[in-house]
Amino acid sequence: MSSLLVRFWASVCASLARWKLLALAVVVDILFFYSFGKMYAFVFERVSAGLGTVNGLLQVQLEGLASSGDVSGLVSRQAELEAAYAGVFKWIGVLLLALLACWIVFQGVAWLLARRIAGDRLRAFAFVASFARSSLVWFGLFLAVVLGMSFVSYGVSTSPVPLVGQRGMNLLSGILVLVVLYFAVWSYDTEIKPVRSAFVRGVKDWRRLVPAYLVSLAVLASAGWLVPVLFRLHYLALVMFILLVLLPLMTVVRVFMVLSSRSHGHQA
Repeated sequence: MSSLLVRFWASVCASLARWKLLALAVVVDILFFYSFGKMYAFVFERVSAGLGTVNGLLQVQLEGLASSGDVSGLVSRQAELEAAYAGVFKWIGVLLLALLACWIVFQGVAWLLARRIAGDRLRAFAFVASFARSSLVWFGLFLAVVLGMSFVSYGVSTSPVPLVGQRGMNLLSGILVLVVLYFAVWSYDTEIKPVRSAFVRGVKDWRRLVPAYLVSLAVLASAGWLVPVLFRLHYLALVMFILLVLLPLMTVVRVFMVLSSRSHGHQA
């Protein structure tokens, strides 16, 4: 534990010593959340409208069926219903692509800055290209986990004798996402076969990488826990906390993970 604390303090000192890079990383993270937030609001409005159309069509069908018992109305509006569902899924797909694009562009730069704060000399284009390739793999795994667990959760919820409750399914889903994230973060410390390297180092050095990962999660979770608390107390205090503590802390955590990976015998 002492070595983790020393390494985290070294990450703080390195970030403060290169405060211009730290400030730039904060700006990049702001742009990431702003850009995705705008896209989310744009898509959410259209998804809500699509779901409203779906609900309206379903209500009309059910009312017609209840009043006359004639199923022909269901068939006649099936094409409209399918089109409405297609529109909803289209916009969800747009949102996922927007998230991936924002992640590659902004978080690629954020991790590049973290690597440079940690002392790495690397070419920006080569790193961002490697980051993009790795992110495509991890994004696919995240989607596979979320979709797979959604299907399993649906099967459990409709089962007359479910073996696992909904809380258990949510817990299992969260654990699987954190496992994928665990391997993902170690891939951002190398440009040479990053995904394969992440799996090899993540398994081989788990006794030291897992504690570093858990410390990073604990630090960010603790800071995130303060956000709703400060929001209830004072809006200005919340803004200052986000700008001066939370966003810089995100960069410090990235630097900490880079230094943790390097201390385990990995050379970038």
